[in-house]
Amino acid sequence: MAEIYKEIQTEANSEFTEQKSKFLGFAFPVYDEQEIKNIITRLRAEHPNANHVCYAYRLGERYDLYRFSDDGEPGGTAGRPIFGQIEAFGLTNILVASVRYFGGIKLGTGGLVSNYQKSAKVTLESAQIIEKHIMETVTFLYDYDVTNDVQKLIHDFCIVDVTTEYLEQCHCTVRLDIDRIEEFKNAISQNHRLVLVK
Repeated sequence: MAEIYKEIQTEANSEFTEQKSKFLGFAFPVYDEQEIKNIITRLRAEHPNANHVCYAYRLGERYDLYRFSDDGEPGGTAGRPIFGQIEAFGLTNILVASVRYFGGIKLGTGGLVSNYQKSAKVTLESAQIIEKHIMETVTFLYDYDVTNDVQKLIHDFCIVDVTTEYLEQCHCTVRLDIDRIEEFKNAISQNHRLVLVK
């Protein structure tokens, strides 16, 4: 069975008010930390009167990198609950932010946790979630006169992500589902005109 991970397809947002505090929720598909920094900077610029811009994110096909921020709220009351919803939905390559406008009534620790959690949850419920297959890269070399063999191999495996450098030999790099990697490598090794690099 193919290994999969889940992302959101496009941006999503939400809004609600709790005891005069307004919570604006945002979710963005993201792929690196610089992109995340730029979005947080933009949200702060778009909401200069907001008291807090709290957020959490997770990156990587294997869910390897994550961070969260309370942005001045009491520790553990904002970023962690937002991240909890990212985990609950099983998402990666995502930034979820909640912009809070304080309405004059203190919500207390429990109130903050439940409202930041709600902000993330309703935002993610409005998002379109998609599944993607974990892909891996294979690189191999071949001579020009076996190009037809290579094209047939790529076609047989339904590979669409192909990069070829035409040097003294052809350097071909393909990306395919991780569960088909060994089968593909075996097919390469069975053709003595193809040389596996990695």
